[in-house]
Amino acid sequence: RIESLIPTLILKLKNKDPDIRKASILSLMQLNINEAVNPLKCLLEIEPNKNVRKIIKLAIKKINN
Repeated sequence: RIESLIPTLILKLKNKDPDIRKASILSLMQLNINEAVNPLKCLLEIEPNKNVRKIIKLAIKKINN
């Protein structure tokens, strides 16, 4: 079930590999997971990778709509 993957995807937002963070963000965005918005906002504040920050902003915008 997709719901069982949500905690894992949110945990992957803390992975040190930016590609894994990007994949998790994109998955959460595609699944439109509302409970991911706050973790994404927290990640946005500390994310060092410019490309990942762009994806976070896009994901937050899409999930909030």
